[in-house]
Amino acid sequence: MKKNIFILMALMALGFMSCNNNKAVDMVVIQHGQMQFYNHASHTLTPYEAETDSVVNIAFDNNNHLYYTAAHQQDLKLKMLDLSAKNPQPTLCADWQLKLDEITDFMFGTGACPLNLEANMENLYLINQTYYDEGIEVEAFNIPSGKLSTTTYEAFYFDYPEMFNIASGIDKDRYYCEDGKFYHITPEGKDCLNDQIDYNALYMGEDLEDVFFYPEMLSPDGKQLVFNANWEIGEGWGYYCVSSLDGKSQRALEDSDNWTLCPRWLSDGSLVYVGKEPRPKDDPTYDEEWNNTRRCIKIVAPDGTASLLVSDAEDFYLNPVGAPVPPKKEKQAFLEGCDMAIFDQGKVTFYNSSTDEFIPFVAENDYVVSGVFHEDFAFFYTVVIGDELYLKEMYVGDYPTEPQLIGSWDLKWSDCVSADSLEFARMTSYLYMPLIMIEYDYVDEFEEFTERRYFNCMTQKKNDRYWPDDVKEGEGDDKAVAQYIDDERLFIQVSIPAQGDEEEDKSVYYYGTEEKSQVCLSDKLEIPKGEYSYEPQFDFFSISPTRESVVFGAYTDWGHVGHGPLCFATLDGKVQLAFANTDAVNVYYGWLNDGKLAYAEYRGIFTVATDGTVTQLSPARRFVTVR
Repeated sequence: MKKNIFILMALMALGFMSCNNNKAVDMVVIQHGQMQFYNHASHTLTPYEAETDSVVNIAFDNNNHLYYTAAHQQDLKLKMLDLSAKNPQPTLCADWQLKLDEITDFMFGTGACPLNLEANMENLYLINQTYYDEGIEVEAFNIPSGKLSTTTYEAFYFDYPEMFNIASGIDKDRYYCEDGKFYHITPEGKDCLNDQIDYNALYMGEDLEDVFFYPEMLSPDGKQLVFNANWEIGEGWGYYCVSSLDGKSQRALEDSDNWTLCPRWLSDGSLVYVGKEPRPKDDPTYDEEWNNTRRCIKIVAPDGTASLLVSDAEDFYLNPVGAPVPPKKEKQAFLEGCDMAIFDQGKVTFYNSSTDEFIPFVAENDYVVSGVFHEDFAFFYTVVIGDELYLKEMYVGDYPTEPQLIGSWDLKWSDCVSADSLEFARMTSYLYMPLIMIEYDYVDEFEEFTERRYFNCMTQKKNDRYWPDDVKEGEGDDKAVAQYIDDERLFIQVSIPAQGDEEEDKSVYYYGTEEKSQVCLSDKLEIPKGEYSYEPQFDFFSISPTRESVVFGAYTDWGHVGHGPLCFATLDGKVQLAFANTDAVNVYYGWLNDGKLAYAEYRGIFTVATDGTVTQLSPARRFVTVR
């Protein structure tokens, strides 16, 4: 009797385990509007028959809850399944106010738009994909309260809250593309991840000029990467690719489409992706030229063997339950309105002169050596990784973006003679050209000299010539250039003849808007005399954004090549200052949005107000401003 009870209990336990295994949902596949639950351990797909309406999109949270939109003709409902339940049943959350044809993604032709879940898992978002002159409509469902709300945005692109995504495991500022090559950067060096893939052959043998790459997701063991290869042909086209991080193993998923969902890794290292298969000729929608394939779901085993998981299916969605949660990075505070970046021992702090607020640049972990603003909101900067110098970019407008690795300067830190001085790798942004320049001291076997390298923001090309020949006149801000030329013409250096024993004097004048009116901006300056030239020569730099003050250089040795202090004056000539601890040839200076001048000397960074008040802003000695 006891033996029979033991056998019965064992069979019940085995059946219970089997039942749980069958009910485990690692992934959901949508096929003809029906959900199919996939169990990776048993490699089985089980149709979910309790939902009779057509399922158009899905969003998982990390608590085993599955949210989805179900369509009955044009009417849309938001429903939820608790996959932790023994027999999960649909729970109605809300009736979406949008219709099925309003959420159809006409741009990419991939069916309904995504169901987006906010990172804090409080709100679900559905977008009206129909284009309107007045903007787009976004519907939100608040999970805790169960309430719907609708907002219309003026532009098609709007500032989304941070969305919940399956952890990619990628540090995106360790990847960049250059000249058709996609690189992974480590402190030990860089590895190319696509030099074994012939993209011309993939795209019908055509000669592709530009291929762009984007890292998507690391494998669970952190050794393989899925990345997107995209080329600008028509509206854009490309494939997903897989490579080991050392670049030794590479392959393109030749039947993938980068307009579909990104491939996803399963826990055992298998890869699931949306592929293509031949469309049957008896299909009423079959067209030999334009509609001869259809979407399917494929799976690639860890050994690289690819197989068909399910035929004629639209999309798949991975359940993140049990997936590793990456450590949260400190969120970058908003940088809108910041007009200065201060560099100190590899760290950057942004400063907002309007609010007198200092904001640390926490989104960047590498050692920053220099930077420059270009067109107000683009911040370009140079970092050290290993012994290599790289160029990065970050948008600092109404919301900050993640740092983007643009490429290598092909320069080693150890090659720079002045790597530890204030003048190392000084960067410049050109007002009238789309150029970012880095200037550095270099030494060969015989001498020390200075080299320059340029990055063209429009062509995304690097050039180490003295002046790049691919920069065309008129590519820059013509209006700003014209304004600078007009401002410069208002400042005239006048030589006053000597009288008696006096020496010839040189002064700079500002010509106002009134005819023949002029104001001397240098008669109150006390400028130290140079060893070889006694009277200074002046060089116009710029006018403040509030058009109240001007900054210029006073050179006292060797004419305009010589050295002398940085000078400041209000345009009425009442305030005139020469900063004795500065050298106008190499000084860091710039305007803040509030009209103050910022400059650096050996004691730190100082600001000058229009009333002549000088205030120390920071003990650091290197900075750049937007203006």
